Amino acid sequence: MKFKKVFILLLIPFLITCKYDVDAKNPNLLRQNIWDERNIPDNRNCGVEPGINLTVVTDTVEVAPGVNIFYRTDTKQFNISNSSKLPEVLQVSNYDFSQHDMVTLGMGDYTGERFVIFQNCKFKGFRNDALSPKSKGKVYFYFINCSFVGSVRTSYIRLYNCKIGGFTGDAMNPLREFYANNLYVYDLFTQAAAGEVHIDGLQIYGDSRSRNNVVNGKWVTKVETGDIHLKNVRFEIPAVNLGPDCNVGGNSCIFFAPEFSDVSDVSFENIYMNGAGQWFPLRITGGKNNEKSADGISWVHENIFVSNVMVSNNYGKIINDDPIPQARISNLQHHDNIFVTSVWKDSSGKVHLIVSNDTPVEKTLTVKSDAGTVKFKIPRCPSVSVLLDDPRGRLDPNEATVDPNGKPYKEYGFSDLPFNIEKTISGNPSFIVCFQDEEQIRYVSFDEKKHYRSEIKE
Repeated sequence: MKFKKVFILLLIPFLITCKYDVDAKNPNLLRQNIWDERNIPDNRNCGVEPGINLTVVTDTVEVAPGVNIFYRTDTKQFNISNSSKLPEVLQVSNYDFSQHDMVTLGMGDYTGERFVIFQNCKFKGFRNDALSPKSKGKVYFYFINCSFVGSVRTSYIRLYNCKIGGFTGDAMNPLREFYANNLYVYDLFTQAAAGEVHIDGLQIYGDSRSRNNVVNGKWVTKVETGDIHLKNVRFEIPAVNLGPDCNVGGNSCIFFAPEFSDVSDVSFENIYMNGAGQWFPLRITGGKNNEKSADGISWVHENIFVSNVMVSNNYGKIINDDPIPQARISNLQHHDNIFVTSVWKDSSGKVHLIVSNDTPVEKTLTVKSDAGTVKFKIPRCPSVSVLLDDPRGRLDPNEATVDPNGKPYKEYGFSDLPFNIEKTISGNPSFIVCFQDEEQIRYVSFDEKKHYRSEIKE
């Protein structure tokens, strides 16, 4: 009897394992795939979390005992300065600083390291003063679920689950020690402008003053750049018409051109790109002015990595013809997919989906569930050439210049483009499966149970 009990106990895990193996191979089982794992940034899963109440700041505010963020009436800026007496770690949550740009002052005067952590905060622009690597101290700024309507600049900055957009200008100008993970960059052409406009999602550009600084025959840069890393970043920044007096001379999602500068330790990984003006979304170059010193010694560019870049097939080229030779570039590809990004169920049981279409073709999104099957038409994204009413670089000479309702694409702004469209599913489904044509692009179980194709109601 004892042997029989032991045998049964040993058999139970075996039976469970066999059942699991059979289920895992069951073609009827609904499974997540690579599109679910990608975690594509959008306007909801990045930036300030929905439902957070923020304190709007218009003047000097005490954010911790004895720690102030100052408002200067002469510069119309918020300042974090060395007179703020920063503690070793400062946590600032649920503030809206978007009335004015924020600029740091004297951050190199501290000894050792300090950390300022902003969470669920709104900003206009933010600039950390360009400290020398030889400063006796560093202040690192962390931004978690923060939203910016101005450029984020220079050094010792970490962005996590943030979004930047809704203004006219570069989104980011890093210098060194600048990290971004899960970042959404959008809408950088918001108002009419005169003259030539060149706007990038990220721009790193050398300083020509360095050519006048030669020591022992070698250029010594005035711009020390490096330790810059972007991972899982989405750019939705196609140029739009900024008026008859404006010439959009070009823009890239990433414009990396360290002219007149040594640079080391830079990476761009898992990047989604839609935006390029008349040129290409990705520009990785030493620059046309990457001159040599009197002894023939040029700038050093090393440890530069670019991988897993997906670009809308609205663009004929992904990258410039002359990338930095030292850069290791892999897996650059056009894509023809709509994105289903954020998915959630509200208290009434209605399911919400955020959908975007970067491609030049109208798409059909099919959503299947145990509550039924619905189809949505997702409009096409017109090419930049049509948006700018400029025939240069047009991939399709027969591309329509007006939308199905007769509105010229040259009159489109960002809000008219097919990004972050919210669709809803009624009937309180326990799961949904999204398809583009026959390809599964999202699967979500809302009750954390396994589900099967046989549960789908057509």
